[in-house]
Amino acid sequence: MSRIIPPAHQRLSVSHVLGSLAMISVAAIAANPAAAEPRRAPVLSSPIALVLDRADVFVTVSESTDQGQIEAAFSDDATRGEGIELAVSGGQIRLSRDPGLEDRRIRIDLVLRADQELGLEGEDLAVEIEGSEDLGLSGDGALIALAVQDSRVQATRVADLAIGAVDSRIDIAACQGVVMLEVTRSSLTVAGHFGELEITAIDSQLLVSELEGKITFVLDGGSLELERGGGEALGEAVNAAVRLRGWSGSLNAIARSSLIESFGFADNNASVELSAEDAELRIEELGGELKVEMTGGLLEARRVRGVVNIAAHGGATLDLEELASGQLTLVDAEAEVAAMAQLQLKVDRSEIELVGCGSLGLEATSSVVRVAGVERLRQLVAADSRLDLDLREISTPLSMRLTGSTLAIVELPTPCVVRSGSSEAFGDSQIRLSGCEMEMRSSSRGRFGRPRPKRLDGSPAIVLNVSLGPEVSLEVNGS
Repeated sequence: MSRIIPPAHQRLSVSHVLGSLAMISVAAIAANPAAAEPRRAPVLSSPIALVLDRADVFVTVSESTDQGQIEAAFSDDATRGEGIELAVSGGQIRLSRDPGLEDRRIRIDLVLRADQELGLEGEDLAVEIEGSEDLGLSGDGALIALAVQDSRVQATRVADLAIGAVDSRIDIAACQGVVMLEVTRSSLTVAGHFGELEITAIDSQLLVSELEGKITFVLDGGSLELERGGGEALGEAVNAAVRLRGWSGSLNAIARSSLIESFGFADNNASVELSAEDAELRIEELGGELKVEMTGGLLEARRVRGVVNIAAHGGATLDLEELASGQLTLVDAEAEVAAMAQLQLKVDRSEIELVGCGSLGLEATSSVVRVAGVERLRQLVAADSRLDLDLREISTPLSMRLTGSTLAIVELPTPCVVRSGSSEAFGDSQIRLSGCEMEMRSSSRGRFGRPRPKRLDGSPAIVLNVSLGPEVSLEVNGS
């Protein structure tokens, strides 16, 4: 099973982004004399690096300001900075509390110019980032990167964002550009993003809605809900659940021991391509192409209007209904198929039941095949198989080539004629007819001599042309 997401060492990570911003640790600094007002200082350089714990951080990106500014106070008294030491040197911001005040939460208000980058790291943080009101017009901005633990982050209208989070809650709304997220045991919501979203998640709960662009995801445990929006979804899931509803675009995913559900891909350009191992796949209302390669597991597909190409192996189970046309290959698998317009079916050591098909081509080896409601049989080749074929809706001639120890029971509309390509006579043990006539090729003329009988409406009788191996058993019933 090939990868569709680059290996970890080839992907840009949040830790790489933070490293590029030269994060510094907070050192204990002697407090200046107390002041009965918040600590304030201008921040002129970029990038800005800040490490905190037990803090409430409010970041505002302003198009109108010509210099950044930081303000610090205790959260329980936002008008007082007494007991806090604040020092700014270039883009390096240092904060410390006086001895005995280490457990008090700090409130930080940070105003940034639109071109200032920020790197923020810490634990037990509540972070709110408010981007520029003009983001929808400009569409670009400086990078904001966070690495947090046991924290809460809210980001709105940010152009480029990178977040690494452990045991945290992340809420992102109306952002643009590239957003990179690495989360562990966290909850994440992203709403109204325009651009590219990159998610790596471990045991986390993710909800993405109204995305316009591209999402790539790598999941180890947890779940991803992708609602509405459109674009390209590309990812890998291990022991995880991925659910898409109302998505207009494409899904290309690898799933191992995972659940993939897709509902309401109504767009004719929408497509789903899945490579799965011991996974549970559910596809419903797909306007475009469906391609699945699976080993083990379950596939349920309903109402697919595009071309279908499914290959199932290793004990896989399929339940397919109302598919347009395509190809189905089964090896050591089983399937139930209903209401398919056109199907090319190849089965090997498998079992399938097909009810309702406009046009069918069938190749079977060591398999059990049950068919009903087929209007046209383009081809049938079987070896060492059991065939139960209700072909009473057939209106055109059909041919079968049966070899090995195949047993075939065929139902045809009357009047019907069975023609064998062999000039040899067959015993009752090999061919049994009821309600149909048998016609052998003439050994002297090498052709069939009699014209076909007519139906009551004047149309010719159905002709079944058969080529049988010596161990084949064929039963044909006309009704």
